[in-house]
Amino acid sequence: VQYYLYIDHTPRSAQRVANTLNEIQGKPSNAHTFSEVIYKSPSSGIVWFAQTVDVAKRRAVQVEILVPHTETGLDSRKIFAAQAQYKAGIWELIRCRIVSFDEIGQTATYDVDSIQADFLTTSPHQMIAALRLPAHMKWSELKQFIFGNPHPSSIRMAPFLTQYYYRMAYPLLSPILFLFSVALAVTLE
Repeated sequence: VQYYLYIDHTPRSAQRVANTLNEIQGKPSNAHTFSEVIYKSPSSGIVWFAQTVDVAKRRAVQVEILVPHTETGLDSRKIFAAQAQYKAGIWELIRCRIVSFDEIGQTATYDVDSIQADFLTTSPHQMIAALRLPAHMKWSELKQFIFGNPHPSSIRMAPFLTQYYYRMAYPLLSPILFLFSVALAVTLE
């Protein structure tokens, strides 16, 4: 019962707490701009890290895109772009550096002023719909996000892994503390 209560209700309560704190602190919110966006495409496994995503202007700023190998899940390309604009169903990446990795670990780096990335079709609205902090996700969603194929390296997923293992360990705390208290009570008599 404790697992169910903790795992399923934490995401909703954490979101309510965050909203309440923002209201109390009087932080102005722009409903169309989102900061520090991490998005993983469920179909292709492409991972986006964007400093800012503006849904109204269909633009992202300071973007890093990880394109994985389909078989191994390791990065085949990393694309760093100063800006990205979503037009006609695809992203145009502006002032970008592309780092490609081959099977033996060799890298090739080149800079491009602008590129039409036809393999990037995820709209800003889709990215924001899935935007949630690890604390706001259900345990099953965290597990799917972290361990689903293909998956990025554990270094990139550290906040999600931390939250996942925290949720696994926290409900076990009560029985363990109970056992310690029983052991201490027995030794004190």
